[in-house]
Amino acid sequence: MPRNPLVKSGVGDRPSRVGQAATVDVGATASTLDVRFGGSPEWSSWYRIPADVLLALEDAGLSPLEAHTAGAYEPRVRKRRDQFFERAKAWYVDYDAFAVIDAVRDLHRRPDGRFVRTSPWKLTVRRRPFVGDVRERSGMVPVDTGTSAGDQHPPEPTDVDVIDLLPTPVRRQVLGVVPEPEIDFDTLTEAAWRGKPAEHDAGLVRVARRQLIAVSATRKIEPKRMSAAEAANTLAVTAWEVRAVTATLDDERVTEVSVGAEREELESIRRAAALPALPPDQDAGD
Repeated sequence: MPRNPLVKSGVGDRPSRVGQAATVDVGATASTLDVRFGGSPEWSSWYRIPADVLLALEDAGLSPLEAHTAGAYEPRVRKRRDQFFERAKAWYVDYDAFAVIDAVRDLHRRPDGRFVRTSPWKLTVRRRPFVGDVRERSGMVPVDTGTSAGDQHPPEPTDVDVIDLLPTPVRRQVLGVVPEPEIDFDTLTEAAWRGKPAEHDAGLVRVARRQLIAVSATRKIEPKRMSAAEAANTLAVTAWEVRAVTATLDDERVTEVSVGAEREELESIRRAAALPALPPDQDAGD
């Protein structure tokens, strides 16, 4: 018997662990026409995490096994005392655990105001295995919003939460299982074919104490004979293929991971900036 048995049900079945889910106020459904999709810089999604970081996670046995949903957040420059550094974050839910990855590396600010990296990424992986049954619901769920954005100047993506883009039955389950999350991550990407919207990939995870719910939702169209506007409108009203997983979490296990880097390159940067040499334990090269 597997350690975490998977109990499946259809989208029409009564959600597990929801209680009075039918009374939850889920609000109005937003449209992807209200989202301004941008570029895809590093760390903007799980698929844009640097290859050396993904390799370090894989070598440490901490990469997701057939990820249910996963995402990442772009690095932000921060300062502690006189030291600049940048911090990125990633997360995933697979069929065994929920994990959060904090990535930090040192920076040096040049006289022209630009930053250069002076250390490899250092990863802190906080992983919480599942215990007991893992319950999954899946199916096609139609949208319940119109095709008109109603605004010639749509808001930035941060103004629309991913949960608000999902159909009402999905939001009702999510809010019924974890109404007030302590952890709330989401991700949304759009793939295009020759400049025309062709696919949406959305995901979220919410955690409160030991209760987790994670949702992945995808939809796609064939936009070959459409204009870009027609493709966007068509995709916005296309049903989502939804998979929702609920699970109970075990205690957190923390692991530190070093990411490979060319020591000579980093030492050259540090010498040019008149910074001390890297200590031996920061040498991530072989």
